[in-house]
Amino acid sequence: MVCFDGNPYSVPPGLPGAQVKVLHRLGEDYLHIPTVGRAVVAKHRRAPSGSG
Repeated sequence: MVCFDGNPYSVPPGLPGAQVKVLHRLGEDYLHIPTVGRAVVAKHRRAPSGSG
């Protein structure tokens, strides 16, 4: 799990200790979670801030 804006988002198993980023473009409904190598490993609809 990774946290963004007060909410947890899942990432695939098998990534313990892997460094990821959470990318959100202003005005978009989705978050993209890529690894440092830029492979997107998860995509989630963004939850309202602090709802998680």
